[in-house]
Amino acid sequence: MARVTLLHDYVTREPFYLEGGHTRRMFRRIVGALAWPYGETPGCALVLGEIRTAQTIVGGRHELFILEERQTGDTQELVETAASLQAQWHVRKWATPLYDTRIYLIDDYNDEQRRRRLNARKIIVGDPAGWTGKGEGLMPMYMAFVQRRTQSEKTLHFGRDSMAAEEIRRLDVNDQVIRHPSAAAAFWAVAGIDMETMPEWDDRRESRGGPADPIGGY
Repeated sequence: MARVTLLHDYVTREPFYLEGGHTRRMFRRIVGALAWPYGETPGCALVLGEIRTAQTIVGGRHELFILEERQTGDTQELVETAASLQAQWHVRKWATPLYDTRIYLIDDYNDEQRRRRLNARKIIVGDPAGWTGKGEGLMPMYMAFVQRRTQSEKTLHFGRDSMAAEEIRRLDVNDQVIRHPSAAAAFWAVAGIDMETMPEWDDRRESRGGPADPIGGY
């Protein structure tokens, strides 16, 4: 069952998501990130939402909430978890490094959906924002995005008992991102918000870019 409903602003026609239940939160964007298991450390599928308020509509600083965070060491289960979260939260695309050979599991899942003629939307993946090579040397950049939102300002909210938050607290800036899947998924989701503009912004502007600067500041 979907956890959010896709709606459009009456005036601007900009899409947004309305959460069901008692919260009734509105999200401007919802993004997903998938990090594969590393050794004995389980992989993680994570969904992040950018709050939509009167302040963010006119360009104010935006708050981010981790909506779902699921860990498993079983790669097939991780793919199925991503598919389930995608349907619940309307995730358009999953950030995950394309160099990893385990991507074939997602291709197999999509092929199986087509073969069985199921209605489930295929899982679309793409490299995380800012990703190069195998991610060597990128830890400082991703940590800077999260630290700005957790130390300089309080605009990133982890869920209770978040493994991503715990991993981030224990990280060494010289370590490799993929060694810490839950932290990596959080990094990639935040970077997806802060480094990539909404497609709808490009549609309404003559030049590419939307209201965010190259670093994601508003």
